[in-house]
Amino acid sequence: MSIPKTIELFERGKANFEDNKLDEALKDFSETVRLEPQNADYHAWLARMYLAKDKYAEALASANQALQLNPRCQLAYRQLAGVYRENKDYQKAIQNYSQAIQLDPQDWIAYYWRGNIYWELKDYEKALVDDFQYFRLCSDWEIKEISGSDAKFQMWHRAVYQHITKTLLPRLKIGDESYVRHSPCLMTWGERSDLRSYDGNSYTMKSLSYGTGYICLTNKNIYLFSIGQLSQQFPLFDNGFFKNFIAVGLGHIDRRLEKTDQAWTIPYHTVSGVQASNEAIHLVTPAMTWEIYEHFTGDLQSILAGINLGKSGRYSAREIASESTIPEPANMNVIDLLKQLGELKSQGVITEAEFEEKKRELLNRL
Repeated sequence: MSIPKTIELFERGKANFEDNKLDEALKDFSETVRLEPQNADYHAWLARMYLAKDKYAEALASANQALQLNPRCQLAYRQLAGVYRENKDYQKAIQNYSQAIQLDPQDWIAYYWRGNIYWELKDYEKALVDDFQYFRLCSDWEIKEISGSDAKFQMWHRAVYQHITKTLLPRLKIGDESYVRHSPCLMTWGERSDLRSYDGNSYTMKSLSYGTGYICLTNKNIYLFSIGQLSQQFPLFDNGFFKNFIAVGLGHIDRRLEKTDQAWTIPYHTVSGVQASNEAIHLVTPAMTWEIYEHFTGDLQSILAGINLGKSGRYSAREIASESTIPEPANMNVIDLLKQLGELKSQGVITEAEFEEKKRELLNRL
């Protein structure tokens, strides 16, 4: 039995898309839609091709056409979101990514892009939750090496990348933990203060260890790593970051550069206090206190938000999944479709007569 022409074109189009042959894929899906114009999935895939080719008006029209044919076409919502994202209409993008997630809570691509928008909007809590879902669901993700804006920081990124892939990720796999985010940081720990006197004068003697590395948040723990190689290359008190660290009148500080690797695993429930200032995060557990300073990424607020989410149990797949599937009011899809129908008419995709006919049909559902 021969394969129908539309199915053959559809599969060839997907293969061309996977091979990044976008022009060929666009031709395949255009022909598929021409041969079978009532298939919503074909229109959604055509929208995906237009979006990949930066043809936003065409992508919008194709996605809306798919939703007119099938209001539950999940891929169409994701393509609409992509158009709005590229046009920086972030609220509409979030609404459509959320609709795509509601229809398919396993759609890691929608979580990824919605999370990126939340980062752009500095809504750190929502961004971190979406990051967690993305990494939990995506089976082929990897930590990408990031190049520093300054050439001298590239060694730092390479060292951290190697440490994460060779040391941290195998540990997470064994513990069935989900990665959320990591950030470069400078840190001090083991601080002690003693009141001393000399020649009748009292002063404070403070001792602490310091190093350079990174903090990683997972759904279960906070990981802190001071990497000896980096601590020597980027020493905390010799790089200009903390020229104002020692307050006038504090006394003497015994600072010890830790030249060997140090690692701490901190379950969220053991964190008794966490606060952030403009310069550092103060992380307290019964066993130890750390001061965590940003390196060169400006991540202090996002780190603080991530720790607070972990402490409140928000990195729970079950809890987040329940949030992602909150049912909408029964008439919500109809209202959205009426709006989209009006857009189709204004774009000339459908005629006035077709608009009125479809509007009556939708209004009868309310």
